[in-house]
Amino acid sequence: MRAFIASQRDARSTYALLTTSAREALLHVDRSAIVGEGAGDLALAKTALARWAQYPAPWTCVISEHAPPRVGDVTCARLRHLGFWSLVACRVTRVEDTERARSIEIETLEGHAEIGVETFSVSLDERERVAYRIASRSG
Repeated sequence: MRAFIASQRDARSTYALLTTSAREALLHVDRSAIVGEGAGDLALAKTALARWAQYPAPWTCVISEHAPPRVGDVTCARLRHLGFWSLVACRVTRVEDTERARSIEIETLEGHAEIGVETFSVSLDERERVAYRIASRSG
């Protein structure tokens, strides 16, 4: 997987190449759930997000160039589907980390089966609940 990441270092973001109207035409999904409560649970959620725990084993595995991921990192996802494994690459385009939240945004790279962007975030809301959110546009 590390060799695949190295081979994708100069790949272009397919999402970044889309026009505004083409981006708006992609399927938009925005889902969230309460996953805990308080600062301790937020710390656990931030750690899980930084190690790509949102992609569950055993059917998938994600690694990036750094842990936690940094803007510009290439990520590699190994996915099991239809009885075989695939490798797909994305680039981290935004990382935000504050006392009350962490978010990571990735965009698909050339050769990925889809075109799109995903943002994963965890945050502590006004009632001290930990919210996990996935927002994506893909096609």
